[in-house]
Amino acid sequence: MKPDRGEIQDIFEKQSRGPQLTQMSSMLNKMEQAAINAENLTQDNNWNIYLQMLQAWVEHTKNEVKIFTDQLSSPEIVNPDLIFRLKNYIIMCQERIAVLESVIALPVQIMDAGEQAKLELEKIGGEKQEKDNIDNS
Repeated sequence: MKPDRGEIQDIFEKQSRGPQLTQMSSMLNKMEQAAINAENLTQDNNWNIYLQMLQAWVEHTKNEVKIFTDQLSSPEIVNPDLIFRLKNYIIMCQERIAVLESVIALPVQIMDAGEQAKLELEKIGGEKQEKDNIDNS
């Protein structure tokens, strides 16, 4: 039986994606390796101490935001320069909190990306096997 036009188009698409799949699988392999390193890192006691220090810094900075916000809302503060500085301190503290929380979450994000990379590699492996079967027929 002759293949129909759709089957022929599928074959050409799979053959043309070969170089792309190779490049993508290389990148995904690196992501999967990074996830393994991140998992080893999170099991290290020194890393846990580092995370505790970062979390303490987050809590300290949140307290600073509360203090600066309370000062800013005080009716006694009328100096425009002081109001401007307080607003800037609040913004700086909020940004510091965001950065610290991102750093704390980074290993988990790396491990999640590694899991996704592993799933994608399994898919690519199946596609490569299909392409090889097509090439051999």
